[in-house]
Amino acid sequence: MKILNWTYSKGLFALVFSVIVFTSCENYIDIDEYVYDKTTIDSIFTSKTRTLEYINGTAAYLKNESNFVGDWDYRSDFPSGMGADEAIQPWVNADHPGSCLVVDQITPRDTKNVNPWPDYYRGIRKANIILARIDENSELTDTEMRDYKGLAYFLRAYFYYSLVRLYGPVPILPDEPFDTDATVESVSFERSSYDDCVEYICANMEKAAQLLPRDRKIAFQYMPTRGAAMAVIARMRLYSASPLYNGNTFYANWVRTDGTPFISQTADPERWGKAAAAFKRIIDLGKYQLYTEPKIVNTRGTGTLELPDTDDPNLKTMNFPNGAADIDPYKSYKSIFDGSVYPESNPELIYFNVAANINNRFAFPTKQGGNSTLSVPKDIADQFKMADGRMFSEATDEEKSWQAVGAGLTFSEDYVLSAERAKMDNNREPRYYASIGFNHCVWPGTSYT
Repeated sequence: MKILNWTYSKGLFALVFSVIVFTSCENYIDIDEYVYDKTTIDSIFTSKTRTLEYINGTAAYLKNESNFVGDWDYRSDFPSGMGADEAIQPWVNADHPGSCLVVDQITPRDTKNVNPWPDYYRGIRKANIILARIDENSELTDTEMRDYKGLAYFLRAYFYYSLVRLYGPVPILPDEPFDTDATVESVSFERSSYDDCVEYICANMEKAAQLLPRDRKIAFQYMPTRGAAMAVIARMRLYSASPLYNGNTFYANWVRTDGTPFISQTADPERWGKAAAAFKRIIDLGKYQLYTEPKIVNTRGTGTLELPDTDDPNLKTMNFPNGAADIDPYKSYKSIFDGSVYPESNPELIYFNVAANINNRFAFPTKQGGNSTLSVPKDIADQFKMADGRMFSEATDEEKSWQAVGAGLTFSEDYVLSAERAKMDNNREPRYYASIGFNHCVWPGTSYT
């Protein structure tokens, strides 16, 4: 009987186990709830929330240009200022792609992480889809519809703007999004000319400017506005007027298959006028202005430096913006970089990134926990003028010498000039002291920004 009971129990267990297994398997392969719960492209444009998520997802393809060097927790995939002549640092590797670009180590086969081309065109495709489908969304108010369309036009143009800055002339795709099963031949396009790229970007930004609001709430200051769209237009018009793209015969033999030069071979001086007019439009918005700090007057002799004599009779006698009699030029400039002013409160900023991942130790001296590896080339430092407005190249040999001044000076209340500073670092314009860390410079570590 014991054997019989054991066999019966074993058989019952097997039966129950089989039922559980097969029931579990049936539930496991039943994926209907996931299939029908999946967000489709059609459902995106029937919901205000999903449409905004799709727009934000499109913007996510933009690169964070603030991360101009990499670190352990993030990578740099845009060279930014490190790819020009504005700053230098000693490392040349994939975490510092700007340096690789400067020394010509970036190639089509080894991009050192600098390859935003595919992501930018993914963003362009999504922007095209938004503009093709957004009118289907009945949940949007008229104001929201204008704003969302404006964002889509802005993003499409900004992706092209970013491409042109890195690659020069690029292919301009049809505004209608491709089918996912389109053939390679049907979606292959030759580069457009530089001028065509400029006109396309400006046309889209013009549409964005007509739709986007002039102002946004403080919490959304980082989002594009009318001024941001107009600023990209102005920047592109300025690039187009530059001798690099305006009659540059160096590219005379670089032509499209139809014989059209990629870079215009006819210099057009009127382009400078178009650029000036584009910037004047931004000024006429009446929204942006220079940030200023008030003049400091005290009895300790450490107030605002006396303004130099110049050809402008209003400089010392009239208040800002007609003169500078009531402001502190040094602090007015320094405060927008040292963390004293939040970006949302800075009237100079048009379109900005609120924060960056980059670790400030690259710029800080070793005694403040940094590694002193981010430096300014001497020729950039020499672009800062003398206090009286002369170019540094016009200074006397004595003014350019390494000889110590021998006397210290404090101005704007807290900026200290050491007596050991070289004469080349003496009597320079306020921006020099706000920007450059020179020998025997006293740099107050009062901020983490």
